[in-house]
Amino acid sequence: KPYYGYYGYSHHRPYVYKHHRHYGYPYHRSYYHSRHRHYGHCHYGASAHLSGDAAYVVLGILGAAFLTHLFTSNKTEYRNTYPKTYSNTAPVKYKTPARKTTYHYNENEGWDWLAKGNADYALDIFAVQSQQDLNSGIPKVGFAIAAATRGEKERAIRAMRKAVRIDATALNLINIETIEPTIQKLTKNYQLNNINDTDTYFMIATLAYLNKDYVTANTLITENDQSQSANNLRELLKNKL
Repeated sequence: KPYYGYYGYSHHRPYVYKHHRHYGYPYHRSYYHSRHRHYGHCHYGASAHLSGDAAYVVLGILGAAFLTHLFTSNKTEYRNTYPKTYSNTAPVKYKTPARKTTYHYNENEGWDWLAKGNADYALDIFAVQSQQDLNSGIPKVGFAIAAATRGEKERAIRAMRKAVRIDATALNLINIETIEPTIQKLTKNYQLNNINDTDTYFMIATLAYLNKDYVTANTLITENDQSQSANNLRELLKNKL
């Protein structure tokens, strides 16, 4: 009988398909001969095998075409899919400094609190105003008086010397009517025991100048005090005597 082999109709049974155990090909004569006669004299499995290879080729072509379109398209939805090159350097993060809110006091506010007897609050106000205007001597004089009222004599002397050294004319702009009793009390607190104590003499001379006692102020400026603050005070006294 004719044999319907793997590649179609044949009168002789091919030797290479004799046994599936030796050659790895299925040998189901009865199945393909009886059930697939209507497909013609060929093996249906061979068609499926060839069709599968063709499908892989088609899918490969379609995939390559899609990737080419994806990487060459200018559409917005594809822009983020392009290959990116990243630097190995970590991005630098800049921290925005926090804004500091600075309160601006009224120019007479410190003196008003000093007149009320609140030297602590007045000291804080004069400190802020001194930082806000480094070239102004008025808040520095106020700071010196507030510190002296608190009993901080050395601190008050340093502040007063700095004020007169930077801006000696500030002594002519300060109205001490509201704090005159404070000025007189401070003058008594600084005792003159040693002529070589130029700092104490300078402090009392400055307080006397604020109290418009120019003669006493001129007397208290010792000759051995040749500091810039003392010289500036002498220049002021020349116009007052």
